[in-house]
Amino acid sequence: MRTKISDENLVPIPEGENDVFLLVGPYIDMTKGSYTVTVDYESTEEQCCYAATNTFIQSGLGRLVKGSNRASFRVNISESVGNFEVIVKYNGNGTLRIKNITIRGDHAKLGRLLVCVMLLFAAADIWYL
Repeated sequence: MRTKISDENLVPIPEGENDVFLLVGPYIDMTKGSYTVTVDYESTEEQCCYAATNTFIQSGLGRLVKGSNRASFRVNISESVGNFEVIVKYNGNGTLRIKNITIRGDHAKLGRLLVCVMLLFAAADIWYL
């Protein structure tokens, strides 16, 4: 049995098995909205990660590129969901060390709404001048 992944946390990988779900979780409830998932890592080969849940999700694919140390991808959730998870796949080549994963709510839609409201008030001010 070979072991790869990182120097500090060696995980046994059965011979002949390549794609392994290295990390899954945190299995949390998420509300409707847009999110950015950021993965901080070290990798000697390209790997991938993505978000999943039982329904109502549209997730990008995070490419963990060799030589880089951070990858981000967007997740859109159309309804509140349970069991939200980020999945990191190890393809059996090189080493992979996950340092940190963050999930951040995006407030871009709120910002666009505020700009539209401000433009509406500006147009009303001009109209009544």
